Amino acid sequence: MNKVLLLLRDILNRQFQFMQQEYNTAVECFKTGQNPSTPTQSYKKNQGNDFVYGLKPSQSKKSFQSASEMTDECISSLMLGAVKASVPMKPMAALETTTPVVSRVLADAVPNCIEMAYEISLYQNKHHYYQVSQLAQQDMKKMVNAFEPAQGKPQMPNNNTTH
Repeated sequence: MNKVLLLLRDILNRQFQFMQQEYNTAVECFKTGQNPSTPTQSYKKNQGNDFVYGLKPSQSKKSFQSASEMTDECISSLMLGAVKASVPMKPMAALETTTPVVSRVLADAVPNCIEMAYEISLYQNKHHYYQVSQLAQQDMKKMVNAFEPAQGKPQMPNNNTTH
């Protein structure tokens, strides 16, 4: 088995195990209404944060005709899509649950989803499946310098006004 596929399998296994534990923690809290017996954890990726910038020529994409055409590019894209799809659901569920501890467990899961998605996008980027274009230096400077920090105090309405 090649090194690229082993790395992807490692990411998939680690993320699956983490999500399974996260789910079991939520189920425990839902059943008991108490803090979990094992505190919630933070997911940590196993690779650096360095993105590769610039576009490399690649083959055009086409639909698959059979399962044998599935590649690690396709699998990693499906993984990324699944993790990204779960992100908005967790805070929505956290806001709608009636059990405070379950709400906290669901809210704690959001940064973990972000970390997992970031890990997969780094994997894809390093293998040129998720390419990030490189801007010209002057364009990059313009974008970076286009924003300034907010300053000042909020303007509160005068309490003496009548409606």
